[in-house]
Amino acid sequence: MAIASPSVALDRAISAVLTVAVVAFTVVYLRQNLWSSPGAGARELRVTVEERWRDLKELAAIGQHRGNPRAPIHLIEFADFECPFCRRFDSVSRALESKYDGKIRRTFLHTPIPGHRFASQAARVAECAGEQHRFWPMHDALFALQDSLGTRPWILYARDAGIPSEAQFEQCAQRSDTVAAVAAGLRLALDFEVRGTPTIVLNGRRMDGAPTTGMLDSVIKQLLKEGRQ
Repeated sequence: MAIASPSVALDRAISAVLTVAVVAFTVVYLRQNLWSSPGAGARELRVTVEERWRDLKELAAIGQHRGNPRAPIHLIEFADFECPFCRRFDSVSRALESKYDGKIRRTFLHTPIPGHRFASQAARVAECAGEQHRFWPMHDALFALQDSLGTRPWILYARDAGIPSEAQFEQCAQRSDTVAAVAAGLRLALDFEVRGTPTIVLNGRRMDGAPTTGMLDSVIKQLLKEGRQ
């Protein structure tokens, strides 16, 4: 019987761990959101303190980043490309990134929600575009035509994102193995008890939901005034 090489064995072990993370997040999400008491998800959006902010900042290195690495404001979002509230928040974030140009670093963490049929594949193709340094243009294309997910070929989104090699993208998009960045995002969401998308953490201020432009702007102004990172 053939014995797998150390590298193959390691790849298999990593894939198994990541798959467990995906399953674990799905189970916890279903318990918290589908089997919770009526009205549990209708709470008013509040700003709370994420006690493990420094840990989250370090662990969020697995995500996709945009903006000045030394910016005083670090916005971390757990998001899903099929989530309409995530699309709404994206417009809020982009407006404030423009307003506070150079002062905000944005990190996107994949958290495809169970029940969103095309979210996981959308996350995959975003990472495929990322292999060609086009994650954020793909991110924008997926949200811009979110209502067409599942009916519009992924290659058309990739063309909108301006990927250099369609052949490389197609090969990546057709794979069926676990996407490391997606599974790692789900594992992080599980660790930080993320119950839905979007979940926003801004210099340790946590918002479980999509804040308005005014609300987020107010938090940013206060953080800049305090000079806290």
